[in-house]
Amino acid sequence: MTKIIKNIANIFFEQITVFGGFFFYLLVLGSCLLLNEIELFVNLFLSLFFVMAFSILIKLFYFKERPKKQKKTNLFERLDASSFPSVHAMRIFSIAFWLSLFFNNIIFTVYCFAIAILVMYSRIYLKKHYFVDVLGGIFFSGIINILVWCNI
Repeated sequence: MTKIIKNIANIFFEQITVFGGFFFYLLVLGSCLLLNEIELFVNLFLSLFFVMAFSILIKLFYFKERPKKQKKTNLFERLDASSFPSVHAMRIFSIAFWLSLFFNNIIFTVYCFAIAILVMYSRIYLKKHYFVDVLGGIFFSGIINILVWCNI
């Protein structure tokens, strides 16, 4: 019975982690364009740009192994194999932040951040990150989002 529960948990967290992925973020950006929500698109786009640029800069100068080590034979694999900060956490926090501001609805905000917490936990559960990597992702994403929000 515990093996079945563990398999279900593995499948669940492998699926939920997708919401912090790059392609899901692009899907959200594309939806903003289709719905002609240009301001939301710009805010999300700028956040993604700075999240990616900042995380690459950190990972270029500070390498931290993932809990489940990955092979790294070139620069791109080395960047991908670096655990700090969690880019999934940065992206999902950005999505939750901007959608919460846009919809301005407490129930939707709770829903967005509940999904974000599940995504962040999935990164730890799947042994992609340590807790501090996820916290770092939230912290840096928060700073980036506030700076974009203030038009700095």
